[in-house]
Amino acid sequence: MKENIRNKMLFAFGGVCLVLVLQLLVNGVFQSRVISSVKEARDKGYGGNELAMGLKLDMLHVQEIFTDACAVRTAEVLADAGKDAAEHAVRFRKNAEALKALHQDNRGEIEEIEKLFGEFFDKGKRTAELYVKGDLALAAKAMEEFDSASEEVAKQVGKIEEQMEGEAANSIASALSTIKVANVVSIVLAIAIILFTIALAFVFSGRIASALGRMVEVARKMAVGDMNVVINDSGKDEIGQLAGSMQALYKATGDIVNLAKELANGNLNVEVRERSDQDELMRSLKSMVTKLSEVIADVRGAADQVAAGSHELSASSEQVSQGASEQAASVEEISSSMEELASTVAQSADNARQTSSIASKTAIDAGAGGKAVAETVTAMQHIAEKIELIEEIARQTNLLALNAAIEAARAGEHGKGFAVVASEVRKLAERSQVSAQEIKGVAITSVATATNAGRLINEILPQIQKTAELVQEIDAASNEQARGIEENSKAIEQFDSVIQSNSAAAEEMASTSEELTAQASQLLDAIAFFKLNETGGQRRQASNYAGGGQRAAKARLALPAAKKVKVAHPENGGKLTSEPSGIGGGANIALDDHGDFERY
Repeated sequence: MKENIRNKMLFAFGGVCLVLVLQLLVNGVFQSRVISSVKEARDKGYGGNELAMGLKLDMLHVQEIFTDACAVRTAEVLADAGKDAAEHAVRFRKNAEALKALHQDNRGEIEEIEKLFGEFFDKGKRTAELYVKGDLALAAKAMEEFDSASEEVAKQVGKIEEQMEGEAANSIASALSTIKVANVVSIVLAIAIILFTIALAFVFSGRIASALGRMVEVARKMAVGDMNVVINDSGKDEIGQLAGSMQALYKATGDIVNLAKELANGNLNVEVRERSDQDELMRSLKSMVTKLSEVIADVRGAADQVAAGSHELSASSEQVSQGASEQAASVEEISSSMEELASTVAQSADNARQTSSIASKTAIDAGAGGKAVAETVTAMQHIAEKIELIEEIARQTNLLALNAAIEAARAGEHGKGFAVVASEVRKLAERSQVSAQEIKGVAITSVATATNAGRLINEILPQIQKTAELVQEIDAASNEQARGIEENSKAIEQFDSVIQSNSAAAEEMASTSEELTAQASQLLDAIAFFKLNETGGQRRQASNYAGGGQRAAKARLALPAAKKVKVAHPENGGKLTSEPSGIGGGANIALDDHGDFERY
């Protein structure tokens, strides 16, 4: 049989299973004995006892039936008693036959009981018949014999009943004794199985745990890089095979450690071989060495390019710084001019607001004057009408005075005084008429003059309102221009901030270029640590040089795209337009192009 842990454990647990089977067999034997004893107690003991009690009950029923018939002493009761007693007699014989079949060893005693029961039955029937016939002397004697027969039957049945109870008790006692023995045997076998299983568990677990512990210790040392391990387990089971595999793993790990030492010393010319088609570690390590060689070659070429580019970056940063200084001076001049322009526009806006207020008030006053002139014309017309009425009254008064003078002349002496009064009234009426005509003429002239004045005011009023609207538009334009100048000033301040930022960025770029040169030199010194296959490395380095210089030249001053800010141009009427601000770290600036700027 092959020696391995599986077979050993199968053998050990097979022994445990055999002991368990033995225990099951022993328990089965004892259990069958217990079942047999219980069946015997149930069938022969308690079953026979039940049949014996049935015999006794049938005998008592027969005795009771015939005794009742003796007491009643009628033929009808005797006939019924005979039928009932016969039924119990049949049942008695059936129970007796069943009892004989169950207890063959007591067959003679049961047959004797049947014989005694037959005699008992005949004596009871004869006694009842004698009482019915009225022969009391013979009946009394027969009753004594009937009672004696019943006592004998009951005595024999009681013996059988006691025997059945004793057999049942013996069977139960035997079953209990068998159960006790079975329990003791089961406990002994269970203890033996437990001890045997524990012993096997200790033996196998000890051997397996000891071997696995040694393997775990080896694996732990290898996991922390301790290669000073000794593996000396030479068993033929799985533990021995595991030890062999650990030995092979130790050797392979040692080879990888030696390879890593070469790589740590900068030797990238080592040869990495795959141990099998499934060796992902060595395949990845080989790929890593190849890629690392290529990367070192690329880094070496890039370091040279960085060193060259840093010098050019330093020169460019100086130019950017100088241009930023010039632009800063220009922005200062523009900012001063914008402040003066803002002050002038603010004064113009204030004058426009005052003019607008005066024009609005003049328009309101002119409207009120036109309304007053219209009311004056209306009043003059009413006056002219009233004057015409006065003129008519004067004319009527003159006529009345004339009539009064005529009447006074007719009166003679008596009418002289009245004639004088009439003459004065006539003169007064004539003077009133003349004055009314003069006033009427003046009123007509005043109406014409007022009408002309109203017409002139109505013609002037729209022009005054138009003037007020124009002044308001001038005020709004001045405010819009002021806001544009304010935004323009903010844009100039922002542009100045950008210029300052560019100047600082240029200085920082110069410092960075110097630091970059130093770092490139350090990088070249660090890369010199690695030993490369110069043939392949130089070819890749040369290919990188071919396109790397152009890429560096294009990327040398490639700064982030400029944002847009609002700048005011006079040729656009002071409106705001978008111009590049350079916010975000710098901008592509044409240092000599000042075409977009105008001095104020």
